[in-house]
Amino acid sequence: MTVVLKFGGSSIKNATLISKVSSIIKNKLNNENKIIVVFSAFGKITEKLLKCASLASSGNNEYLDYYNQIYNTNINILKNLFENNQSLLNKPLTETKQLLNNLKDILKGIYLIRENYDKTLDFILSFGEKLSSKIIFYFLKLNITKNIKYLDSSKVIKTNNNYFNADVNINVSTNNIKKYISENNFELLIVPGFIASSENDNSTTTIGRGGSDYTASIFGVGSDSKYVEIWTDVNGIMTCDPNIVSNTQEITEMSFHEMFELSYYGGNVLYHKTISPLCENNIPLFIKNTYNPTHPGTKVSTNVNKKNIISAISCIKQVALLQIQGSSLQGNIGISSRLFTCLSNKNINIILISQSSSEISINFCINKSNVTLATQCINKEFNKEINKSAFRLTLLTNVSIIAVISSNENNRCLISQKLLQIVNKNKIKTYVHNSSGLNSCIVVDNNQLSKDMNLIHNKLFQTNGFKYNIFLLGLGNIGSGLFNIIKKRTTHDINIVSVTNSQKYIIGYNLQQNNLNQLLSNLNSSEYNMNIDEYINNVLDNTLPNKIFVDCTSNSIIPKYYETLLNNNIGVVTPNKKGVSSEISLFKNLYQFHKKNKFMFETTVGAGLPVINLLESLVRCQHKITKIQGMFSGTLNHVLSTFMKTDNDFSDIVREAQQKGITEPNPYDDLSGMDVARKILIIVRLCGYEINLEDIPVNSLTQFVANSPNDFFDKIINYDDYYNRLKHNAKSQGKTLKYIASFEPELDNISVKLCEIDSGHPFYNINGTNNVIAITTDIYDEPIVLQGYGAGKYQTASGVLNDILKII
Repeated sequence: MTVVLKFGGSSIKNATLISKVSSIIKNKLNNENKIIVVFSAFGKITEKLLKCASLASSGNNEYLDYYNQIYNTNINILKNLFENNQSLLNKPLTETKQLLNNLKDILKGIYLIRENYDKTLDFILSFGEKLSSKIIFYFLKLNITKNIKYLDSSKVIKTNNNYFNADVNINVSTNNIKKYISENNFELLIVPGFIASSENDNSTTTIGRGGSDYTASIFGVGSDSKYVEIWTDVNGIMTCDPNIVSNTQEITEMSFHEMFELSYYGGNVLYHKTISPLCENNIPLFIKNTYNPTHPGTKVSTNVNKKNIISAISCIKQVALLQIQGSSLQGNIGISSRLFTCLSNKNINIILISQSSSEISINFCINKSNVTLATQCINKEFNKEINKSAFRLTLLTNVSIIAVISSNENNRCLISQKLLQIVNKNKIKTYVHNSSGLNSCIVVDNNQLSKDMNLIHNKLFQTNGFKYNIFLLGLGNIGSGLFNIIKKRTTHDINIVSVTNSQKYIIGYNLQQNNLNQLLSNLNSSEYNMNIDEYINNVLDNTLPNKIFVDCTSNSIIPKYYETLLNNNIGVVTPNKKGVSSEISLFKNLYQFHKKNKFMFETTVGAGLPVINLLESLVRCQHKITKIQGMFSGTLNHVLSTFMKTDNDFSDIVREAQQKGITEPNPYDDLSGMDVARKILIIVRLCGYEINLEDIPVNSLTQFVANSPNDFFDKIINYDDYYNRLKHNAKSQGKTLKYIASFEPELDNISVKLCEIDSGHPFYNINGTNNVIAITTDIYDEPIVLQGYGAGKYQTASGVLNDILKII
């Protein structure tokens, strides 16, 4: 049996690749009786021929520059192929130069008459495939010891006179091919793609951009081929265009019907007219990679058993959307017929149609090149209705179509539902939605196409196994601890895509594969300087799905962006108290997102201790809270309990705690008491009271202000005697020192201060970095006490991870 191979321009753009193609053909000949090989023009030659024709017909002699490029490309490839066989170069070189001279003469003619008819343009375009196929024919004849022949495809493929995109008479063409094969003996037949001839006058025609695929399909039917292979520069069909979407997946097999939908809606691997002849004759099609010939590629056939309900996503860029609205449409039979007839009479192809159920609007997409003609004929056809203001035409020219292709027509409703859920949840701006056959389509702004395509693709295909993508701000104690915990996780559902410090940021993928030191080094040497406005825009524009913004800083500016992120369906998790303890209006807005599990801030109060969760449970159960007391700083509890048990100076104990990472880099931030004040403020707000930070009296552990760690330690050493007197006084009464925040709503009392407590107090024996909260309600006789680690790198980081998992 015969097999048909087709090699595109990217597969033959230089002599090295043509030699690779020769090897592929040789290997095929070892296993097959007859091979027909179709060649496109060398890479980018067709575009240059179009440019030549355009410039020449407008009287611009710069067409010669493009002609010279075409000349040099073809001659150089030929000479490189025959580099080791100079004695055999003469005949192919003579034929090639003759073709190029003919091309030059034609271009000169249209330059002189300033005219370029479609018929002439098709003849000019045919030179690309004629040149490439002849050059490769002579090279293969030199390297393959088989019976090899050349056939000008325009001798057998017959069309009408619709130049540039001629309609092929399949029956006549395939019969011509059958006749040629029966009359000619060959093992290898070389054929130029794209070109044909008119049944009326035998003039040269072309069968559409991408027509070399179609040529292979026609020869596949005409030769009753076992299969057809299209060789290109990718490993078969992908779930989306890799030039638009990152992390696409390979498709091993798909049906002809799926392939047709994908090709129709902009899939550029295969020309859509290629499919029908093969489908009707049940000839399998394979998409293969010239650069990776052992890869199995994608098989396209009639019967395919697929588990996935979604095959691929495609798009048609830069179309025009026309919307017709008006009372004249409602219940008026014949409006649609008049509309589409007038467009059809002007050969305007409608790509997509959508009509409202109320019958008062019709939306349809066409190529942008047809906009002027379409609006003219519509305005003419509906002139009476327009004059009565019963008809309005709206035009959008900067839109694109995104199509989700299903593997089965029975899945259409489910696919449409999934697509619309993604659109609504992620607030994708759409103009039209249409669902029919194997596809579900939306029309979107062209400038949002890449972002929308990536988002939809990643939501539908969940690429790389990762489900949630983390933007991690701050690699201090908590941030670095979180990074290490995520790195050690055995379930790979979290992907760190960005990290920042106060100076730099990195945006990448799977950053947790780095070790922390390597990551910090990369961060410090990053080319991206940290600008919060720019960074937030990067987060918003990033097309990955399921984004979570994790703020592990103590920055007071960043929380102002939380609402923007949340309104764009980006989860926010933070141990940063500055947001929820700032103005009450921001807290109330953020809390609305918290109730939807979009904003999580558990660690702002108790670090790894679920203080907020406990308090919210009590409030939901309508407990009347009468008193709350808490030691909300594991840092201060550690410092004070250590101080009470040892003879060390207070300043030495604080310094040691700082070195262990228990305090903030500047311990003043802990000892000032403001951190505790923010925590009790958050608790009070969760109880339903609208107060602000300035409403809370705070007795600081320090009698000074320190703007840096060095400043702090220079000053605190002068207060060691003061702290020793406090300790001596407490011990002399059998008491200990604790830093406690209290809230008694009935007494309208709130305080943050250093307290002396005796052994009867529930906090007396709470030591180390423990946090503790005691909540008294009207339901229980004794306070509810919650105690646990409240400071430390990994304790807090673990709480942050738990918040991330709540969003997940």
